[in-house]
Amino acid sequence: MAESKIKLKQLSQDSAASGNVISWNGTNWVPSTVSSSGGSPSGSNYNIQFYSGGTFGANSNINVDPTNTRLIIGDTSGSATLHIKGNSNSTGANLKANNSDDISIMSILNNGYIKFGNGEIYPRLHQNRSANGSIDLEGTGLKIEGAFGDDATSILSVENSATNLSVGSYEVLSLSSQFSPTSGNADVSYLNIAPTLNQTGGANGILNGVNINPTLTAVVDFRAIHIQNNNSASWGIYQSGSSTKNYLNGNTGIGTNSPQQKLDVNGVLRIRTMAGVTPNAILGKDSNGDITTVSIGSGLSIGSGTLSATPYAPTNAQYVTLATNGTLSDERVLTAGTNIKIVDGGAGSTVTLSTATEDFKYTGIISPALITSDFGGYGPPSISTSTIVNLSGDSKINGIGGLPYGADGRIMYLSNVGDYPIRLMHQHSGTTSSDRFALYYPEVFIFPKQTLQVLYSSNLNRWLVLNSENIVQKYKNAYYYEAVAASTTLADHAYLNWSITNGTILNIGASTTAPAYSYLTTTASSSTIGFSFTKGVSQFGSFGVSHMAACATIRISSLSDNTNRFAAGLRLSSSPATYSENQNNSVGIRYSHNINGGSFQCFSRDNAGGESLVNTNISVGSSTIYTLFVCLNAAKTAAFFYIDNVFVGSITGNMPNSVAAGSTLYIAKTSGSGSKFLLMYKYSSYAIYP
Repeated sequence: MAESKIKLKQLSQDSAASGNVISWNGTNWVPSTVSSSGGSPSGSNYNIQFYSGGTFGANSNINVDPTNTRLIIGDTSGSATLHIKGNSNSTGANLKANNSDDISIMSILNNGYIKFGNGEIYPRLHQNRSANGSIDLEGTGLKIEGAFGDDATSILSVENSATNLSVGSYEVLSLSSQFSPTSGNADVSYLNIAPTLNQTGGANGILNGVNINPTLTAVVDFRAIHIQNNNSASWGIYQSGSSTKNYLNGNTGIGTNSPQQKLDVNGVLRIRTMAGVTPNAILGKDSNGDITTVSIGSGLSIGSGTLSATPYAPTNAQYVTLATNGTLSDERVLTAGTNIKIVDGGAGSTVTLSTATEDFKYTGIISPALITSDFGGYGPPSISTSTIVNLSGDSKINGIGGLPYGADGRIMYLSNVGDYPIRLMHQHSGTTSSDRFALYYPEVFIFPKQTLQVLYSSNLNRWLVLNSENIVQKYKNAYYYEAVAASTTLADHAYLNWSITNGTILNIGASTTAPAYSYLTTTASSSTIGFSFTKGVSQFGSFGVSHMAACATIRISSLSDNTNRFAAGLRLSSSPATYSENQNNSVGIRYSHNINGGSFQCFSRDNAGGESLVNTNISVGSSTIYTLFVCLNAAKTAAFFYIDNVFVGSITGNMPNSVAAGSTLYIAKTSGSGSKFLLMYKYSSYAIYP
C-alpha cells in the first residue's frame, strides 16, 4: 500500500507483541496474530498425508512411489501403477465402482474375485474386439453369476464376426489346457455343465444342456459338433446314464457322411446282446416293430454267412404242411395225439386220414373262480391257451368288459355253468382297447346253461359275438317291455303308460328318410309329457336287487332356449309315472340348453337330491336321431351310459336307495308358450332278477 494512505492517527500500537502484524479491522489498523496453516509431515517417507484433527496424519499402507509413478494402497511397496492389497481373504471389496444411482457396477474383492453388478438384472462384461486385447484368467478362474430377466437372456454372451478369411483356423471360444498326471485318479472336465434344475408347478419349458441353433443363410459344410480324435482310448460321445433317452430326427450315418435312411450303416453290424438269441437264429421284426431273433429250427443252420437246410423227417406228434401237389421225400407214419391218425403211404402216395378210434374233442378247458364283481378286463389264469371257459357268477349279475390274448381268427366258447346271468359289456373303457367286445347292443347276457361263441377280429381289434341274440325277454327272471310309434289311444297299449299336461301326442308314419315316430308336443309353460313302463303298477324292477336298463331312440326337433325352456331325457327312477324334470332316486341321461352347455349329461341322483355327473361332450342337434341307453347294476355300485352304442361314462356315487323302480322317457317345459317337440321312435326297458 502507499505510505500516503496510512494516517498515524489510525495506527494503534496498543497491546502490540512480537510477531504481530498490522491488519485492518474495518475502522483502524491494529496489531494482530496470524494462525499458522502449516505443520510438520507425519509418518515415513512416501506416506500420503491427510488431515487428522488439525495436524497432518499418515498411514504406512497408503503410499506413493514417485520413482516408478505408482499409487500403493494396503502395502508399503507395489509392482503396478495402481497397487491395492486387501486386508483379509474375505468377500469385502478392494476396489468398487458405483453408477449415478449408487449401484455397484464392478467390484474387485479381497479374495481375488471380480464381481460385476450388485443385484442388477443383467450385469455385463464386454471386450471390444477392436481393442486387440484379451481377458486372461489364472488360478481359480472366472465365476460369472447373473439372473435372467426381461432384458437379459444370456448370462455369458460371446460374439464375433469374421469375413473374407481364406486360410487358417479360428475359434470364437477356445478352451485349452494341459493335464499331465503321473499318478492318481483325478477327473478333469474342460467344459462341465452341471446345473441344479427344479422345474415344478406349471413350468413346462425345455431345458437344454447345450443348445446349438445357428442361422444358416448359406453354408457349404456346417458341423454342429465336430469331434476330432484318433486315439483308440478316446471316445467321441460317451453316455453313462442308462436311463437317458436320445432323440435324432434326421438321418444318422455310421461309416458314411451321406446317410439315406433314419439309420444308414456302412460297415459290419454286430449285436452282442439280444433277447432269445441262439446260434441258429435270424433277425426279424415283431409286432411292436422291435428287431428280434427268429429261430430257424433244427432243420436249418447258419455257417459262413450261408443258410443251409438238412433233410428232415417228422416224428410222431409233429406237423407237416405241404403246398398244392407237394410230396414228401422221406416219409413215415404221423399221428396227431390219440384221436386222429394220419397215414402217409410212401413217396408219391396220397396222404389219407384213417378211421379215428376216439371222438373228436376240444382241449384247453378252464373253469375260473366265481365272478363276484364287474370286470373291466377279465383274464383268469391259463386263458391264453384256452378254448372253452366255464364261467359262473353270483347274484349281482356281474359283467365282463373284455378278454386278453386276442389273435386274428381266435375262437373261444364262453359257457355259463353257474346259476345267475353274466353280462358282456360293449366297448367298456375300463378294459384295454384291444381286449374289448364290439357288440350290437350295450350289453349281451350269458344266461345259465347258455354258451356264447366269440371271435377275435384283427380288423376291428375287438372280440365279436357270433351266435347271440337279445333273449332277455325269454329268461325266466327277466321282465322286458318295448314300445314303438302306434295308436294314440292309451288303451291300445298293453304295457306303455303315458301322461299329458298341456300337450299332445301324435303318431307320424314312416317316410323315405325316417322311420315312424310318436310326436310329443308341449305348448304352455309347466307342461309335461312322458312315457313309462308299466301301465298300472309303474315299477317293474327294484334298485339294489335287479339289474335294470332303459333304451330309447329319440330326436329333439326344436331345441330349448331362454324363451321356451324345457328338459328332456331318459331315466330309471322310483317314480316313473311322474314326468317332472328332476326326480330323486334316479339315474339317467338328460338335456336342456342351460344344463351342461347344451350337451347330454349323465347323472345319478340319491334320495336327498345329491348328484354325481358325467359330461358326455355330445352337443345336442335338432336334426339328429340319438339312441340313449341307461343301466344300473344289481349291486347298485355303478350306473353305465351309452349314446348310439358308444360308451360315454359310468357313475359310482350318489346311488339311489334300494326301492322299487321303473323307467321314464319325458319332456318337461318350464317357461314360454311356444311348441317344443320330442320324437320317440323306439322305447324299451327291462329288469333281470337273480
